[in-house]
Amino acid sequence: MSRLAATILILMLAAGLPSEALGYQFELIVGGNDSRAIHLRVGDRAPGDMTTNYTDGYEGLDGFIFCVLLRINCAGGSPSTGGAVTLVSANVPANQVGTGAPIAMSSNSTGAHLDSSHDGVSRCSAGDVYIGGFTRNLGGSVAGASLSVQAQPYLQNGAHTIPISEISWIAINGGGEPVSIASGTFNGSLQQIGFIPANTWVEACMRFTYANTQVPAAGTYTARATYTLALP
Repeated sequence: MSRLAATILILMLAAGLPSEALGYQFELIVGGNDSRAIHLRVGDRAPGDMTTNYTDGYEGLDGFIFCVLLRINCAGGSPSTGGAVTLVSANVPANQVGTGAPIAMSSNSTGAHLDSSHDGVSRCSAGDVYIGGFTRNLGGSVAGASLSVQAQPYLQNGAHTIPISEISWIAINGGGEPVSIASGTFNGSLQQIGFIPANTWVEACMRFTYANTQVPAAGTYTARATYTLALP
């Protein structure tokens, strides 16, 4: 008896603290005269940032200090919030379901969504998910911000489930900053995957894989992963 193909999808969100952030890109500036800020992008760029990068210049609320710190030519404004929800998916052929042969997953990010938010250079290949951000903490005692991810415990299709531990990723250097974001496997709990030192830009390209050790009922299985950058 042949098995029907299963489609595996995972929705990915980026967030910051506090939790009011929506979409994939988030800028937090604490207080009008505060020198702390964090920025995180996972997947697609916000529409307002498609033609602007950090090297082009975001002035922020502490304009002069910010520009000198990053040695950029500030053009004013702040990074935008928003951006489409990035979808990572894999189609498992019927004759391969449950064989244990890993299936490469691919994102729907294309074009400029694969480019760096730091300098606009193309960092990631088709199918990758871009992740990048920085933290600013001038004169503060906190060394930097913690990057974490939490995925739902199961991919779900109605009453049918697949453990989220079937999904893993590798973080690779796209040709820019050194990779300080960990590779790993989702486990359904909060997982710290990186640390962004104060006043430092960090970015990487993530590639996802479905382990394919399960024999689920045919259908489309989905789950959501939320990425959080937190500066105490």
